[in-house]
Amino acid sequence: MKANRSLRGAPLSRHRTVLGWSLARIVPAAALALIPGCGCARSTFTQVSAGRYHNCGLRTDGSVACWGDGVLGQSTPPAGSFTGLSAGSDHTCGLKTDGSVACWGDDYYGQSTPSAGSFVQVGAGIQHTCGVRTDGSVACLGGNGYGESTPPAGRF
Repeated sequence: MKANRSLRGAPLSRHRTVLGWSLARIVPAAALALIPGCGCARSTFTQVSAGRYHNCGLRTDGSVACWGDGVLGQSTPPAGSFTGLSAGSDHTCGLKTDGSVACWGDDYYGQSTPSAGSFVQVGAGIQHTCGVRTDGSVACLGGNGYGESTPPAGRF
């Protein structure tokens, strides 16, 4: 089976089954069955996002499965239905079907404490998270050592 290889995350087979990607090496889907608690060996995913030592995938039913390092909770997604997700270094944030954002994992800099409101997109960085609100404005939180959590004014 030929994989659709992508540098943006784990490759998907032509049947949209996660094959896995770690240090530029393709991992057979059967190997994912060996990952405790993943439940992703035969899952069908629509999106995969890779953090520093963890990965999360959005299943076709809207649930999220994560695997890899979980010492900070980054491999333990909350229950619920999601439409998108983004893995940061040691945290992940997901866009729920109601437009709210849920985050899990490292929150040392406040990067996993999402802003209230309705969003259309979310992006997780190393120590920060930003999201586009339904009105087009951007809200960011977490580390701001380089101005990464201070977006420009206006709508996007």
